[in-house]
Amino acid sequence: MIKGIEKPEDLNARIVCNELFGEFKYFRDKFLNIKLGSLPVDEHIHPQAIATIENLEDWPRSYRKLHSLTPICYECKNKEIFGKCKMCLKAVAGDCGGFFHEATWEDSKLKAELRSR
Repeated sequence: MIKGIEKPEDLNARIVCNELFGEFKYFRDKFLNIKLGSLPVDEHIHPQAIATIENLEDWPRSYRKLHSLTPICYECKNKEIFGKCKMCLKAVAGDCGGFFHEATWEDSKLKAELRSR
């Protein structure tokens, strides 16, 4: 359970992502250093996603924006494991669903736990 969170309304994407993945700056730098030619067409980084990530200083407050980071998840699953990601063991086992999937799943799990109290 995340400290200081008493009600489901107190949770947001930024809080969940910090707990679940780690420091945003590391992933932002990895994302901006990914070369477009190294990705398959369906994983190409959209220019709007690049601009969105460049303007962020921390994890986004909305889960929707996590979709922009899917190229990192592709690289992690297929090329290298990003050791600072707290989900890397899950990725090694092939069970990590990526930033958006894992964060929204954790959010719903935490909210259900808070409601049950």
